Order: sequence, then structure tokens, then C-alpha cells
Amino acid sequence: MKIERPARSRKPNRAGILLAALLLAGVPGCGREDPGEPRSDAPEVETTSPATTLPGDATEPAPPLDRRSRDAAASDDGVQWTRYRHPEGFSFRHPRKWDLKPGDDVVVLIPGDAEKDASGEPLETFIVGGQEAEGVRRPDDPAVMQFFAQQFPRLRRAGDTESLGTSLGRGVVFRLEGSVKGREIVTTIYVVLHEDLGLFLAHVATRESAERRRGIARKIFSSFAWGTPRIDEALVGVWTRTRSSGSDVTSSGYIGSSTSRTWRFGSDGRFTYGATSRIFGHVEGAGGQTTLDSGEDKGVLEGGRWYVQGNRLQLVWSDGSEDTYIYSVFPHTENRTALKLTLAGEKRGDFFIKRR
Repeated sequence: MKIERPARSRKPNRAGILLAALLLAGVPGCGREDPGEPRSDAPEVETTSPATTLPGDATEPAPPLDRRSRDAAASDDGVQWTRYRHPEGFSFRHPRKWDLKPGDDVVVLIPGDAEKDASGEPLETFIVGGQEAEGVRRPDDPAVMQFFAQQFPRLRRAGDTESLGTSLGRGVVFRLEGSVKGREIVTTIYVVLHEDLGLFLAHVATRESAERRRGIARKIFSSFAWGTPRIDEALVGVWTRTRSSGSDVTSSGYIGSSTSRTWRFGSDGRFTYGATSRIFGHVEGAGGQTTLDSGEDKGVLEGGRWYVQGNRLQLVWSDGSEDTYIYSVFPHTENRTALKLTLAGEKRGDFFIKRR
């Protein structure tokens, strides 16, 4: 029996979303030249980079702020800081007065005094986000440089790769440079790995602004932290939906089948989805009665991370795709609780019963 996967919105993984966010933010250096724009004199980006060894005496991870100052603190240069928290658990500090534009997968920060071009568009942008690591085990893996080279194809690799500590462990810092519309643009990339994610900060600016804001960029990156995701305790547990079907009972026998779909939502922000099927019944024949029972046939088993935003259940699958469900939990019978899941954008949902 074929076992179906759950209804999926099939939202793409974050690789393409990053480039889209960069383009929408007007970040210089990303994307190809416009057809009518003269070709930049910057050489094509180098897709390989010097091998880097993270030294054992590199900067140690930055200690977390204490309870009194973790949400807002003034640094020694007088900048007032605040902490941004994503429901998935990721957080970082940034200057309070900066313009912050959160999106689905990236957060764009623009300094209030950012240099602007003739049309008033900022020439300095900070982009914070995450990308599935897809087998990468070290932040200095060449695949990391390759990924960002694809996001900024008009810039080229420059300088050495250095190590910088965060509360999540040691990360790396490297630069991409080039000439865009007559301006020297520097993009400084900061990357650290956390479980199956690569977390990054990209500081895109003119050369002067890149140097002037270097200390603040490093402080933002060093503040990267991962806490408990925003979960709904009412969702924690095992939820099952079972559907059965069968033929009419006749003198020649009966054949039936059942399919069960199960969600398991953990208090640690992890989930799994599985499905099982079974065929059963009995058939009368010349040799007498034959009993059928296929036993439990295990089907799809997948998983990933989950968190909630209001009445929306956000799923981040292990392959990097994401889904959003509208959910509600309510009493079903005196001793049972039901869960309704409706894929975002759909009108009909499925009901599941809590097992434990």
C-alpha cells in the first residue's frame, strides 16, 4: 500500500531566499548586471579559497550577558544595544536605533547614519540569517565560500580567512570585494555552525563604511546565541490519525486496510512524522478459511524542528524545506484531545487524536 507524505506547502530551502532578500534590500554586489548596465571591471568571483585552520588559541566564545543587561546594554562606545529573538530560538544583539526588517529567513539591519546613493538608497546593509549546512562540518569548509560567492557573483574573494568566537563556538570571517557602479564594495561574511545550520552575518558596505563599522559587526556576530524555541506545550506529545476501509462482509470473506499518520512534537523543538499501514481480513476458499494480516508496514518517517507563531505551526524539515500549518487544540471527548492541522492557504484540515 502506498503511504502518502503529509500535505506540504513545499516552501523552498533558504538558499534561494537569501538571494531574493538581498535583491529586495537593494544590496550592491548581488545578482548579475542589468542587461543595459556596462560590465563591471571587477574580475569574476573566485569560487575557491585558501585553506584555513582554526587555531587553538583563537578568540574564545563571548560570555552571555547577565539578566540585567542581556536585552539592552550600552557598550563602551556609548551605543545602545538590544536583542532580537526569532521564535525558532536564534537571537543576536544589535544597535537599538538601527532599522530592523525581519523576514521569513533573514533579518536586514540598516544603520541610521548609513551612507546613501543619489536615489537615497542605503549603501550599507547587515543581513543575518541561517542556511542548512547540508553535510558541512566546519565553518571554513570551501562549500561555505562557494555558497556566498554565488550570492555575490560580482565580487571576488580578498584577504585571509580569520577565526572569531561566538557563544555558539568558533566561526570564520572572510571578505568579498569588487567595484559596483563605480564604488568599491566590501562584503564581510561571518559564519558559525550550530547543529545542522550555518548562521551568518553579511556586512555589505563601501570600503570606508566597512572599516568604520568593523567593530560593531564583530560584536553583532559574537552575540549570536541559540535558546529554547517558542513552543506551545499543548502541542507536545504524540498525535495520530487513522483511516480504515474494507470490502463488504460476504460468505466469501472480508478484506480491510488501515493507514495511520503520526506526528510527534517534542518539548525540545524537534518533531517527527511517520505513517504505517496494515491489510487484514479472511477469505473462504476450497481449502477452507484463510486469514490475512500483513502486519504493520512502516512508511514515511521524517522530521526536523518546530516552533509556533500565534496560531501558526512552523516546521523546518531536515531537507531544509519549510511548512506552515494553522493549528488548534481542543477537547475531543471526555478523556481525549484533538488537534486540527490546516496547511496554510488551504481550507480543509486534518484531525489528529492525542495518544500521549
